[in-house]
Amino acid sequence: PTNSIFPLLDPFSERHIYFALPAMAWIFGLAIDGLAARLPSRAGNSAVAALLLGVLAVGDTITLHHVLEWSSATDLWLAALKRSPEKFRIAFNAASNLLSERGDRRGAMRVLGEALLHQAPGAVRYEDQNDGVQMLANVLVSLEADTGRPPREQWRELGLEEGYWLELAILRADLGRIPFGEWNRNWAAALARVKATPLSPRAKDPLWVEHSFSLLRGEALLREKRFSEAL
Repeated sequence: PTNSIFPLLDPFSERHIYFALPAMAWIFGLAIDGLAARLPSRAGNSAVAALLLGVLAVGDTITLHHVLEWSSATDLWLAALKRSPEKFRIAFNAASNLLSERGDRRGAMRVLGEALLHQAPGAVRYEDQNDGVQMLANVLVSLEADTGRPPREQWRELGLEEGYWLELAILRADLGRIPFGEWNRNWAAALARVKATPLSPRAKDPLWVEHSFSLLRGEALLREKRFSEAL
């Protein structure tokens, strides 16, 4: 979250401006008083009334806008994402709510895909990117089961750039379907395939790729109840 006021970049953090409101109201009152003092009484009263009416109109418009943003968790996170597209956790929360509140899998895939394409591996906490890739893999599996169309085809329909993140999500989806032993025999080939894929428009981090695959391997071992090897 940020402490920005103008503009308010994170609408879900608007509580950060509460302490500033009394000072803002005091400054506004001084400005009104100064304006009234500089003008003749009748003109001053008219100017003050017009200014107050204008402030009320603007305030009502802003309030209505915020009420609409707060009408649902999905709308709130999408509004936050529009203002802060570089924050991956906001994109993840927006995608989560698109799935849970609206069942909008294609919308969630678009939000996650666009967010991942603008993140270099390791640019944010690994846990956040890992959660995002896993959610994307789950969406791809679900859509493929319902439509019979492969993930790449669905990805292209949304106009998203193919590359590292799509390959990693597809790999995670594939690994979730089959026993560990089956894909472990092809470990080197799978690792080489993803490492050979362009990561994203930003700089790549080969160490992050190795780290990600190590965790994938550990998760698969856990599914097979091979706990000591996973550890």
